[in-house]
Amino acid sequence: MGLVLPRAVLTGVSWQKVRELLMDKYHIEYIITSYETNNQWNFSENTDLSEILLVARKKSGSEELGYTFFVNLWKKPANELESIHIGSQLTQLYGSGGLYDIENSNASPYHLKLHGKKIGEVYSARLTENNFGAYNFFSQMELNRTLLLLRKGIVYLPDQGIVGNIKLTTLSNLGAEIGPDVRQVHAVFRHSQVSSIYKAFWGYDSSAINHIYQRPNAYLEPKNAEQARALWKKCGNLLIVERAWLSTYTVLATYLSEDVLSNVWWPIKLDEDYARILAIWINSTFGFLLLSSIAEVTRGPWVKFKKDHLWDMPVLDINNMPEGAKKEILNLFDKTKQMRFKPLPQEFAQPSTRKIIDEEICRILDLDIKLGSLYEMLAREPMLTG
Repeated sequence: MGLVLPRAVLTGVSWQKVRELLMDKYHIEYIITSYETNNQWNFSENTDLSEILLVARKKSGSEELGYTFFVNLWKKPANELESIHIGSQLTQLYGSGGLYDIENSNASPYHLKLHGKKIGEVYSARLTENNFGAYNFFSQMELNRTLLLLRKGIVYLPDQGIVGNIKLTTLSNLGAEIGPDVRQVHAVFRHSQVSSIYKAFWGYDSSAINHIYQRPNAYLEPKNAEQARALWKKCGNLLIVERAWLSTYTVLATYLSEDVLSNVWWPIKLDEDYARILAIWINSTFGFLLLSSIAEVTRGPWVKFKKDHLWDMPVLDINNMPEGAKKEILNLFDKTKQMRFKPLPQEFAQPSTRKIIDEEICRILDLDIKLGSLYEMLAREPMLTG
């Protein structure tokens, strides 16, 4: 069967049962995704939302887990003849998934071509986890491989191969508590500029929010005092974006001087030092890649980060980090907390603050590596540039 579905089916919390059914009863043969810019993320008419074309068949008996081909189109076929030509290339790959296994650090993608020009990449994977979106968040196989291996604590760079390891854990294992979502906040509070004991960090203006360290910028007026007191217990001073337009956003996590609630950020209640370390980590390139691996894609660079996935997001294992390394990252926070971040595509095209953080993180973790090739690929990635 072939289905055109919202791309959110690959990661979305509300689509989890669908993914479980597909993994249990079907073999997914192809997941075809468009990364063509200028709002060409779709396959059906009358929408500009991101979509995928999923091709699957029912499993026969005790069939072993096979390879799924991920087809990342950088340019969609313009007519039926071009579609047939692409289809013929894909059918020729069937049965040779092992040659293009994304988790094999020595495998290369198959280059889709039309009229002698490359218009996409094809690679394969065995779908062993329910989060399909981690396999194809980016249009470029090498970026997706870097992301996938990093989720396992393996540091892979496109121009160097496997170069080291990072000890990772999850937010839940660090003892974090994730606060309320936007609907809960709006149900209990009104946004206000009148001074109140209930403080907030409201909105995301990229021209103003471009530092890791922030202060509350609004107040909240309770609609119901009892409910307000109960919800306020879930405030925090580490904030992680709830949604992001990756083309313009600068920082993806921030540390505040006081506990707050928010309408577009997840407040995280966590040990003070841990909160500052994670504010640095999530704004590093490695942290950005791991955050991307749980993103629910809505329309190209417009993505959401759901609470269920945040719980299990891989992060730096601060629990088992030497005290000296923790202090060095805290010093790095103090050094960079007021430094300005540029929008993500610009930050990778002309590395500045994020590069300073990356170099220090790599030094502290004993990784003797340069991330230049990664920056170059991210700077031209459609999921960032739009």
